[in-house]
Parts: sequence; structure tokens; C-alpha cells
Amino acid sequence: MQYFTISEFARLRNININSLRYYEKKGLLAPAYIDEKTKYRYYSAEQLPTLDTILLCIDLGIPLKNLTQYLDEQGVLQFQKLLVEGKALAQQRIEKIQRNLNSVEFFLQNMEQNRVPRDKNTVYERHIRRRHIIMTTIFPELPERRQIEIEVAKLYKTAQENALMPLLPANQLLIYQNPEQTVCSFFLEVATKENTGSNLSVLPEGVYPCITVDRKDSRNTKEIIQKNWGYQEGMAVIVYNVHVEKCNFGSEPTELQLTSIRALNGLVGTAIGETGLPSGT
Repeated sequence: MQYFTISEFARLRNININSLRYYEKKGLLAPAYIDEKTKYRYYSAEQLPTLDTILLCIDLGIPLKNLTQYLDEQGVLQFQKLLVEGKALAQQRIEKIQRNLNSVEFFLQNMEQNRVPRDKNTVYERHIRRRHIIMTTIFPELPERRQIEIEVAKLYKTAQENALMPLLPANQLLIYQNPEQTVCSFFLEVATKENTGSNLSVLPEGVYPCITVDRKDSRNTKEIIQKNWGYQEGMAVIVYNVHVEKCNFGSEPTELQLTSIRALNGLVGTAIGETGLPSGT
């Protein structure tokens, strides 16, 4: 029988000889022959299908430690089972990549919408597209930062479990119950196709009065809202994180978007009833 040296055998599939040593260590592909004197390792052409199967597992994302699960009692490879399960793993990776592409596309669109510089704390109007979101319950007062992060983490997990791409960071919804009391909720926007959002909450498309602020500034967000819009019966404000081309880690560019309880009634109607807000305003 003619043999290949370990280097020759590795070159047949353009891999490193250390990979062959690793496969041998794991008991997946032992050399066909080891010279007793030199300890040189040699492989045969008949071992190429085994190597190809190992490389296929790697490409499909199947852990090599699981390769033995595809061998029957006689050590025969159940190739169809391997391919079926490998296909499922590959499909999962494709879906994840697509979600990542949707997320990147969202951020690029968001940056494009915010390319025009605006004076801080000055009201302007902007047309904003429909947004799909998942949101927390409504809190009667602003929670501590730790509690906020815990609630947002739950939203993030929910989005992932439903194959949605959650877009961080989280945003805030302020609902004015009366001039003295403001309740709030937090939400994540999710990148999704229009026809897959039927089970999601929606922020409606429309023209919103807006103010650009930096929440790292010393001025309080509510003070800015009060100065520019005062208190209007049934008002709500979306505190929305703005994605810009360049930003410092120490800044939080934010857009305050004015809306109303009426416009959001379908979104927060149940929560409004629970908190005693006037759902008919």
C-alpha cells in the first residue's frame, strides 16, 4: 500500500498538520501507519472520506465531539442523519446572519435620517416610519437603573427566543398621567420585515415634533420637555436613542419625540387601564 506523509495528506485538503494531530488525539482519524523507529505518521487514500466527513462537520458547525453520535453499533457513519442535522444548523446560522444584516441596515438608515445637524433643545418636526417594538410593563415611577437593565434583559431574551433582532440600547416611553405624575415604560425596537410584525407592538408612522438632546448633559430630560411643550392633556414622549456617524462613549445623543396617549392607545391601552390613565383622551 502506498502512503502519504502527514504533510502530503494535509495538503490534499489544504489543512494544517496540527489539525491532523488534533483529530488523532480526539480518536477521530488515526494514521494508517506509524513507523516504529522514526515515529513518522503516514496516511492512506482510503482515509480521505473520513477526513472529508470531519471537515464537513466543522463547516456545518457540528462539534467534533458529537461525531461519534452519527456512528451506528458497527461503526458505520449515518451520513444522512449528519447532513439533516447539519442542514438545520446551517439554516440557523443563515437566519442569524440575516438578522444581523437587518440590524446593520436599520442602523445605517437611522444614521442617514439623522445626518442633518439639528440645534440641541430646539423643536423641529420629523417624519418617522412605523416601528415594531417589544416593551416592558408600565412603571408608576422611574425604576432604579439596576431594575431597568433587568427588565431590558428580559426583553432582549424574548426577542432572541422569537428569532427577532433586538436593537440596543433600550428606549423609554413617558406617559403624562397628570402635571405632577409621569409613568414610564421601556422598549426595544426590533428589526423585522413588515409582514412579520403582526404579533409585535407598533409605534405608528407619522410626523413627530422632536427635540435633540444629550442625556449626559446636566439638564434633566423632563425639564427640557416642560420648557418646550409644557403639560398637555394626554401627552406622551418617546425618549429615543439616536444613532449618529460619530459619537463619544461619554455621550447619549437622544431625540425626544412628542406623541399622545390617543395615538398610542392600541399600544398601551391595557397598561393605561391598569395605571388609571384616561384611555379616552
